[in-house]
Amino acid sequence: MRARDVYCHVSGGKVFARMWGELGCDDAPAPIVLLHDSLGCVELWRDFPATLAAVTGRAAIAYDRLGFGRSDARAGTLPRDFI
Repeated sequence: MRARDVYCHVSGGKVFARMWGELGCDDAPAPIVLLHDSLGCVELWRDFPATLAAVTGRAAIAYDRLGFGRSDARAGTLPRDFI
């Protein structure tokens, strides 16, 4: 399954996201949003999102938090309770 990369503008910069499958209309099943661990990134999901999207018939979306992966750098330092 082919993936599509996008950048979303959010407060603090641009967030990188990758989507497998297509978002549908109002009657389409909701997409599955994958949340990585505290220090992870989209690349760590490997082929799991493509398989998930193919098996479920839903779009799968993963993203990099600010300061990680292909997203913009995060301003400031991470608080101690970040993880």
